[in-house]
Amino acid sequence: MAPSSWSTSLQVDENNLQKYMCQKQHILTLQGAAVSLGHTLALMPTTNAADGLVHFGDSLMLRSACTHGLLNADAVAQVSVNSGLRSSASGLVVSTSATLSSCPRNVFTVSRVDDKDGFGDQTYVHYGQVIRLGTGAGLHDQPYYVWASASEGNEEQGGGSTGSARGVAEVCVYPRAASGSYWRVLRAETPPRRKVRPRAGTNHSSSSSAASADDNDAASNEPRVSLGDAVRLESVAGGCDLQSDPTVIMTSYGNEWRVFAFKGALSLNTVPGTDEHRPEAGATNEWSFTNSDWADGIMEDVRKKAAARATVPPDDVADVSGDPAMHLIDPVYRAQQGLRDLEAEGLGARRYLVIARVYPLLKGTGMHVVRKLRRMCRSTDVEGKGQLPLRTFQGLLSWVAVRLSEQELQQMKELFGVDAAGTQWRPGFYSTPQEEDSMVRIDYQRFFQLMGPAGMSTLRLETVRDAYTMLQDKALGRIVEVSHIRRLYRPESHPEVQTGSITEVEAQEDFLLQWDVESADGSISWNEFLDYYRDVSLATETDDIFVELVRSAWGL
Repeated sequence: MAPSSWSTSLQVDENNLQKYMCQKQHILTLQGAAVSLGHTLALMPTTNAADGLVHFGDSLMLRSACTHGLLNADAVAQVSVNSGLRSSASGLVVSTSATLSSCPRNVFTVSRVDDKDGFGDQTYVHYGQVIRLGTGAGLHDQPYYVWASASEGNEEQGGGSTGSARGVAEVCVYPRAASGSYWRVLRAETPPRRKVRPRAGTNHSSSSSAASADDNDAASNEPRVSLGDAVRLESVAGGCDLQSDPTVIMTSYGNEWRVFAFKGALSLNTVPGTDEHRPEAGATNEWSFTNSDWADGIMEDVRKKAAARATVPPDDVADVSGDPAMHLIDPVYRAQQGLRDLEAEGLGARRYLVIARVYPLLKGTGMHVVRKLRRMCRSTDVEGKGQLPLRTFQGLLSWVAVRLSEQELQQMKELFGVDAAGTQWRPGFYSTPQEEDSMVRIDYQRFFQLMGPAGMSTLRLETVRDAYTMLQDKALGRIVEVSHIRRLYRPESHPEVQTGSITEVEAQEDFLLQWDVESADGSISWNEFLDYYRDVSLATETDDIFVELVRSAWGL
């Protein structure tokens, strides 16, 4: 297989596997949330004012024009916040999601920051006015306010973390009405979107409409904000706009889209990391206030379209997966249907079941199992091609207590099988099963590359670099040797020591066995040190656990 073809195929499988594993984790998380956090997903009323305007005291939802999802607060996932106050409290993660039903997670009360802000004593929200958005009692006993940091961060933002990419400010909901919770309502740069549609039967009297028009004429320099208007929310503290984009983060409710603050708009017509086009997506900093009238209108449209499709011959319309109405109101249904869709596309368990079972086993058996298996593969690969005979690879897996059934072995061939020239295996290429067994090889490099990201995150890499720098500082001439790591390594930090599975002496021996010292003088280069922690990183799910593992190992 040509290198470009091999790397392209690997990237495709990486994306598909990530999509499948992410969807499986999403379902498990969401099903758990539906039980333990069910009160935060229960239906909650919103304010449905007849005049179609936004008022102080209204309970409303906030919809992102980019993700088309509603702003949500996580009831349990905490983030540390540096609010500048003498005593700080923890905030809660915020995100946007596709569920349209109003609930304590996505209903926020609009409040006025300053009664003497120059807008008189009117209860309407005006453009240019500063507001605060707070959660209701259904989420927590005390309100949490949408909050943005005043400064820009330097690290990559991730779900459940307040770290931020350069130029990006962190956003969460915070239990104190600090200055970071002040937001100025401004018009979005794009033309206003279609206004929210009221439910059938709502009474709009001509007198109230006329009064509204007269009031707007009288306050032409201070126009009022209407439901459905395209607005920007600018943080008074930092000057950044509230934003959401299709970057997926994991919350206590599964996979949702990140929320952050940034100066200026990001126009995204494709989902980050994919070729999925989104021509209908609005700017990342464009929002609109909505209520349950709007959600009811969307549901009504969906049901009418579903009913119309039911009367048309199947060949004349595109197939719609599942119940479209349930997609919008039941997140668990939507997640389960997403997994069924992947199965229908051949990207589900039928393709990835073997590694969906094997990878967690390798990662969960011990912090060094992945490394041991990789080293055995390298030492057995006498030709250095990154390939091993099928049955040899099966035997190495058995050595680390992972046994494959014949069906799983077939899936391994489909995913990682090649011939001696590196050409990808195809069913029916060999005349007999015996010939196939003897000729098919497993591309073990691809096997390990699919196990995790190609490189460590910036946070993990910097932590490993800090550890190596510490070793250099304690070494004569800054040359790190085996004797240094033997003396400075703390075996009590080993996860299996902490669980009581092994002793500190056994942990020390296990650690020292992981090093293949290439230099004749017994020194350990930065690349060797990094190679060790790349393997440990593959077996460690989260940045927090990995950072603590490294820091405790070297007393940082």
